[in-house]
Formats: sequence, structure tokens, C-alpha cells
Amino acid sequence: MSQESSRQSVSSAEETSDINKTNLAKDSKNHNDKPNLGYKHAYAIHVKSAPSALSKEAPPESYRGFMNLAMLILAASNFRLIIENFLKYGFLISTPGTIAAPYDYTYLTICVLVLPLNIFCAYQIEKSIITPFLNEIKLAEKEGREPTLTPTIVKINKQAGMLHIINITLTLLFPAIISYFAIFHPFLGSIAVFNGLALFLKLISYAFVNRDLRLSQLIGGISSSSKEETKILNADVYSVQYPNNITLKNIFYFWFAPTLCYQPSYPRSPEGFRLKFFLKRCGEIVLA
Repeated sequence: MSQESSRQSVSSAEETSDINKTNLAKDSKNHNDKPNLGYKHAYAIHVKSAPSALSKEAPPESYRGFMNLAMLILAASNFRLIIENFLKYGFLISTPGTIAAPYDYTYLTICVLVLPLNIFCAYQIEKSIITPFLNEIKLAEKEGREPTLTPTIVKINKQAGMLHIINITLTLLFPAIISYFAIFHPFLGSIAVFNGLALFLKLISYAFVNRDLRLSQLIGGISSSSKEETKILNADVYSVQYPNNITLKNIFYFWFAPTLCYQPSYPRSPEGFRLKFFLKRCGEIVLA
């Protein structure tokens, strides 16, 4: 009996092991079936158009619970201190920026006006790579072969990468230095640094996405990519294909777009931007 039971336990253990191996093989196969695109920066993040928060088509959102909780905590914990400080010192709160020196506004204006120069530099860097890229595409079509990553394009890519690093570093470094040494009002200094930081992150995305879109059309790039993957990166996702996206209008649109993820094109509603509707809603907010 003991031998039979031991044999049964061994056979059941072997069956369990075989089942586990089969499941692992299936999981591995399913994992390998997933598309493994080499150009991660070119993934489209914004693919669906959504109604604006000012539009009546927008889904309702209620933050009443958070507001009630915040008011309850504020009233319960600070009401007595507010009354005592008001009776002792009076009303001391002033609007941010009202006591700032005039030269603080001057330096803030300089920081804001310098940002378009960094955008223009990023545009010129990407524009300088287009010519050898298009030359390789035309030469490959003429010779009836696939476009390849030539040593010239590799060299230009490295040079463009270094120029992007310098330009992006200056985008954040210049407002940081100005706000530290010249702007003494903390609120105005924060505005200068925040604008520089936002553009700093935007230009990083701009450089990486354009690099990946460029290499995805060349065989032998940094990462291997099939024709289907290249099609996914360009035609099926973006309405504007590389290098047609390298324009001043495109990069300045990205500067004002409320996102840090660059794409050659973004999903838009069929009606487009309704200026009258937008101004009407802004007027309602101001007059409310």
C-alpha cells in the first residue's frame, strides 16, 4: 500500500510539473507575441480626442467632498488663531507680486522672452538633420533598396544630440541663475523657473521623439524595427509624418499644448477650436 501511494504521489507530482511547464510555455509565448517596438519615445500618448473641460459635453466631475473636508479642517483647527492674529496684527495678506521691485518684473520678462530662442534652436537642430536624411531616402529609392543608417547620418545624429543637450541645459539653467541672483521676489522667481522647467521637459521629449521617428525609417538604427512597426509609428497613429512635422508652427503649437509628451500630431475634435464658445465661457468665469 505504501509503495502504491508513493507511486501515485510521484505521478501526481509529475503531472503537476508538466501542467506548470505548459502554463509557463503559454505565458512565455503570449509575452513574446506582444509587439516589441524599439522606439519607445515615439509611442503615441494622446490618441483619443476628448471634450474640453469648458464644454457641456465634458463628463461631470465633482470635488465637493474634498472642498468640504478642507473647509472643515481649516475652520476647526485655525479659526481661533485667525481671530487672534487678526485682532493683534490686522490684515497682513497682500497679492503676490505687489511689493516686488520693478527690476524683478524686468528680469522675469527677459526670462520669458528668451524661451522662444531655445525653441528656435531646437527647431534648427532638427531641421539640419533633414537634408542628409532625405538624401538617403531618395538615394535608396533610386537604387531600389531599403534606406540604411549611413555613417554620415550617425555622425550628424551624435552632433545633434550634443547640441540638444546644450540647448536644453541652457533652457533650465538661464532662468534658474536669473531667479537666484537677480529676482528677489519668490513668486516671480517661481514663475521664471516654472516656465523654464516646463520647456526643459518639452524639449527633451521633442528631441527623443524626432530621433526615434527618424531612425524608425532607416534600417540598422539604434533599435531594430520592422516595416509594420514603422507603419505603426507613423501612418497609423500620426496624421503628420516625419519630417513634415519639423516646422516652427508645429513646435510652437507643442509649446502651448498642455502636455509634456511631444507628438507630430494630436487628436483634434472635428469642429476644431471654437473661439466664440471659449470666450463666452471665459466671460462667464470672470463675471461669476
